[in-house]
Amino acid sequence: MSIRNIILFVLGLSITFIGKSQQSGIQKIISVDFKNESLKGAIRKLSKDPDIHFSYSESLLNLEKRISLSLKGVQVSQVLDKLFNGANVSYAEVGDQIVLTRKIATRKKTGFRTLSGFISDRETGENLVGVSLFIADKHLGVTTNEYGYYMFTLPEGEYTVSINYLGYKSQQYKLLINKDQRLDLTMEVTEFELGEVVIQGQAEQDILKSTSMGQVRLTPKELGEYPAFFGEPDIVRGLQQYAGVQTVNEASNGLYVRGSPWDQTLIQLDEATVFNVSHMGGLFSVFNPDAVQNVKLYKGSMPAALGGRLSSVLDIRMKEGNKYKFSGAGGIGTLASRLFFEGPIKKGKSSFMISGRRSYLDLILKNINDEDVRSNELYFIDLNGKFNIEVNKNNRLFISGYWGRDRLELQNTFGVNWGNKNGTLRWNHIFNQNLFLNTSLLASSFDYQYTADDNNNNFKWNGRFNAYNARLDFYRFVSPRWQADFGYHINYFQFFPIKIRPLSEKSLIDPFDLTENNALEHSWYLQNDLKLSERLTASIGLRYSLFQNVGPGEIFTYEEGLPKSNATIVDTLRFDSWEKITNYHGFEPRLAINYEIDSRHALKASYIKTRQYLHAATTSSSGLPNDRWFASNFHIKPQIADQVSIGVVRKSPQKKFLGLLEIYYKYMQNQLDFRLENNALLRPNLETLFLAGKAWSYGVELSLEKTIGKTIGRLNYTLSKSQRKIDGINEGRSYSPVYDRRHDLSIQLIHRFNRRITLSNNWVYVSGRPISLPVGKYEIQGIPVIQYDNASRNKDRLRPYHRLDISLEIKGKNKKQRRWHGSWNFSLYNVYFRKNPIGHRFRNVINGDVSIDEDDPDVVVESKKFQATEIFLFRFVPSVTYNFKF
Repeated sequence: MSIRNIILFVLGLSITFIGKSQQSGIQKIISVDFKNESLKGAIRKLSKDPDIHFSYSESLLNLEKRISLSLKGVQVSQVLDKLFNGANVSYAEVGDQIVLTRKIATRKKTGFRTLSGFISDRETGENLVGVSLFIADKHLGVTTNEYGYYMFTLPEGEYTVSINYLGYKSQQYKLLINKDQRLDLTMEVTEFELGEVVIQGQAEQDILKSTSMGQVRLTPKELGEYPAFFGEPDIVRGLQQYAGVQTVNEASNGLYVRGSPWDQTLIQLDEATVFNVSHMGGLFSVFNPDAVQNVKLYKGSMPAALGGRLSSVLDIRMKEGNKYKFSGAGGIGTLASRLFFEGPIKKGKSSFMISGRRSYLDLILKNINDEDVRSNELYFIDLNGKFNIEVNKNNRLFISGYWGRDRLELQNTFGVNWGNKNGTLRWNHIFNQNLFLNTSLLASSFDYQYTADDNNNNFKWNGRFNAYNARLDFYRFVSPRWQADFGYHINYFQFFPIKIRPLSEKSLIDPFDLTENNALEHSWYLQNDLKLSERLTASIGLRYSLFQNVGPGEIFTYEEGLPKSNATIVDTLRFDSWEKITNYHGFEPRLAINYEIDSRHALKASYIKTRQYLHAATTSSSGLPNDRWFASNFHIKPQIADQVSIGVVRKSPQKKFLGLLEIYYKYMQNQLDFRLENNALLRPNLETLFLAGKAWSYGVELSLEKTIGKTIGRLNYTLSKSQRKIDGINEGRSYSPVYDRRHDLSIQLIHRFNRRITLSNNWVYVSGRPISLPVGKYEIQGIPVIQYDNASRNKDRLRPYHRLDISLEIKGKNKKQRRWHGSWNFSLYNVYFRKNPIGHRFRNVINGDVSIDEDDPDVVVESKKFQATEIFLFRFVPSVTYNFKF
């Protein structure tokens, strides 16, 4: 029924009839004689009778339909029955109006039935996350959850279900749904024509129909298509090529998402938190692509189940292992090698996966004649493992873990090593066709150690952070158009910042400890995914978080009205174990809307509020463990952000191109920045180093993908601005943080000559990042001290960064009877030898030439000037990698 007819109906009911004695219009006796009359003409002739008045929408009727009808002495209702026989039209008398409306079909009452199950890889048996299932005639779709499980609640009937997933062949099933059914499905990998089959499915369901905004999905197969640094595909570096994701320099593995620092991104490996993602000072990340099944980055809309960080969440899931056969893979590269094994424990019921990597730069150094070089060590090693056990059709257990370590030692006098340890125990349980539960117990740890053995200045320095988590996540399918997810998470954090001990009795270093600190974080959430109409979908969520800073710990109090410093401390409050120090809490609403304009266009909008109770004091961007995590307390409040986004999705008529345009604005409160001094590692009262204020960022993100043909690729461009305004910094004026980079462009292309040879390239251009250059220097006992101006924070910028990378992959002949399959990858990083600065160092420049060594005795010094000079890392890096599988 149209809005107009509803209004007329309501108005008609409000009319009061007073003693009408004549017949109503619909009962009046009339005679008609229509000969090849149009329906519109017939209605007009009937309306000439003063007691007959029609109200209708012209779009409801086929007004040009020809009518031949002759009736004498019948009621108007009988004439209307003949006129609209076979048409989807009904009529009713409302007041003195005969209202024509669309006929509401009377259906035989049927019950609702649930179709549910797991979707897995046909060859390995691994569950697939994010598979799209769509019923076109109902305009309904769902995706498998984070554990590969899906649920549909539908009226009884026959349906055609389309299934699509990135990297797999699309499928269709015709199903008769007349009872609750458990249907576990498998999908087959697409070997060669990645673009046509795979990306279309993802575009139609996940992008055009989903409420998700600012979401990036990445698979190791896709990652391996593009040039890689030192021939090693890297998940974090791969994500940095997408719109809205930046880095501060090429030696950094941090993710700076939509104008936020790296610590505002929560990174999870099988749901366990990863505190430090860097290997070898940021050259590689800790994620071995061989062990990873899929990657999701949430940078716009975010489900209510996710939180704890202000900006984004990176969710990485490890492979579960092949349930049907034993297989392996690996690679031998320029700097590192890797090995991967998987196979069944009990065929079809349980499986294992184990993988390892090690770099061998230390082994190369040991073969160099120079003793000073041979005495250095630099390497990383990591291990991944997972067990997958299907107890029965309703219960599954998963046990996974990660262990990684880096070691750097310089001439036996200075050393640093660091690493992560993560463990996950997960239980999936199906209560019934409509209710699914995931229970997880998680443990994470990051520790680091510095050692120095320089005569009497010898010491060992340890620091460690632990996190223990428990999660209950329920997935409930209420109706065909309503899915409700709800749950509870609890996190327990332990901070052991500093423990310094001398290595010998002769050491001049005194023992030093910083007090342990603990905290609890609780969160409850409810997420509703609603199909409001054939074109309109909404996700409405609410998260409530409660943070408790508990003892043991120390809190300093300061003189009111004065800046916090050691000189203004008036008292020290000490708290016993589990004694409450302070509480913070708040709601975090989430809203996302998708309107599908037609089969090729969609509009999106979202709003999220996030709260962050943990912070990182970052002393450098080197990738070394120079960061100190700490919790909100009496002096340092939680960070809060509000973000709104709008976007449009467009698919080309031939489905060769997919375009996404998003605009965002983010406002952040209680943002921390250093005053001037940033020695956070040794400071017991961090609040004396920081000032708090507000920040905001906004930008436009454009993504364009070509998905079909021998040449495919993507373009990602970001135009953005980030600002901070903190009283006491830059004289209270707004300033740019170090990750504010106005333009960020990435163009990636792949050309497949045939099934064996693929050429790819990657070109990036990024605006120079903000820096603070010194305004002068002075000397203390002959030692130069650099002087900065706190009233001009980050007013200078480095030169723009750009480079071109090229990669050629040559695969061996793919013979089915051969178990061993190999391929060679040849990569060139920074093809045109661009000198990209990552920062500055300050030194004496002799004769205006930065290449002259100040200590060279043969140099005639004509001038000496203390100034900033640029630091470069990689001008040109060739690499060769041999990859294999069996």
